[in-house]
Amino acid sequence: MKISPIYSNNYKYINPQSFGAFHNVEKEQTNESKSGLLVHISKFFREPETDEFVQDYVLKNFSKDNKVKVVSGGCSAGEEAYSYYVMLDSLKDKLEVEGFDLSQKSINEARKGIYRLSYPERDILDDKCSMQNLTPYTARTREQFRKHFRASDWRVYELYPYFLYNPNDTRLYERKDEMPNCKFFKGDVLNIDKMFEKNSVNVFLLRNMLYLVTCEVLNSGLATGERQDAKNTINSIAKQLGEVVKPKGLVVFGENEQFQMVNIEYITDAMTKNGFEPVIRYKNKEDFTWLYGKRYSVQNKYSHIWKKKAE
Repeated sequence: MKISPIYSNNYKYINPQSFGAFHNVEKEQTNESKSGLLVHISKFFREPETDEFVQDYVLKNFSKDNKVKVVSGGCSAGEEAYSYYVMLDSLKDKLEVEGFDLSQKSINEARKGIYRLSYPERDILDDKCSMQNLTPYTARTREQFRKHFRASDWRVYELYPYFLYNPNDTRLYERKDEMPNCKFFKGDVLNIDKMFEKNSVNVFLLRNMLYLVTCEVLNSGLATGERQDAKNTINSIAKQLGEVVKPKGLVVFGENEQFQMVNIEYITDAMTKNGFEPVIRYKNKEDFTWLYGKRYSVQNKYSHIWKKKAE
């Protein structure tokens, strides 16, 4: 099983504030998080190459199951969960999508289902983007988004304080209908086994949030170094994933975990020990080194998509 290497820009930030400005970070102080901080960053269809592969995998391997469950961990305001719900709607009532986050504020916003799009999702989903600039997959994301969401009046901001009103960008989108099989609840990634039954999850999305539980994080949202308990934390999460994910099910980490100072060697060791095998195989050493850096130059040492081995 192979998909092409996925390339991402290795963003370099002049200072911690530039990280927050680039990602439009909204921070939330909390005593419940290991870092004491929650960072709300999410988008619709944000890693399209990965999503296309995972969604095709689900349809090919699980479409005949009685139930297909997709989980979005650290779901923020729910964009990722809704993205999978609309792209897998051909599964109809057998599809269950659940998102959890440590922030009750984020969960409340996810349940509202009202969004202001940002770059690059706005350029893909809005009419201003030419169809000639879209790949077949991103063209379908536009079609499915419009099927399930509609443009909304800017006055809905009165009911939606998550983003400050911007007079230069009044385009809002809201969910057309209730989605009873797309649910959100408050939950902690350190307690996965308490939230889900054994062998119950087909796809567990855990993207770009591990740094909040394994790294020291500034108020800007930028990770500055590894926590002393990082390895144990990743081992614990991987063990719980091994319990709740079905055989042949997938765990999907972010394409950019390594740029957030998450130790990818810990992830590799922990996932391997807990019954998972990497899905992505890189064609050559140069592809791998370019993406993950010289100190991780051993080909095929890391994948951001893991499949649970069949029992």
